Amino acid sequence: MCLKELESVSIGDLVMEELKELDHIAYIRFASVYQEFSDIEQFVETLHSLRSEGKKRKKARGEERLENPFQKDASSSLPEGEQPLPSQKQEVG
Repeated sequence: MCLKELESVSIGDLVMEELKELDHIAYIRFASVYQEFSDIEQFVETLHSLRSEGKKRKKARGEERLENPFQKDASSSLPEGEQPLPSQKQEVG
């Protein structure tokens, strides 16, 4: 049987699913309008949900997290002769 009509809700849900896999920024932008976020809490909850789902997918695929070169201990991994950025310097006590 061929469908002649689709409800807009079905289309919106399909777009949300595809954007979640394709582009996280586009997903958040679309979700904020489509789901009619009324406050910052809904926005933050959606961000957390997206982040945790992404971590679960990466873990399932066996992907490892790359080191962040901007962490406090990053100065030890700088090429010889390079100085860390002010935000990378560790305080000496």
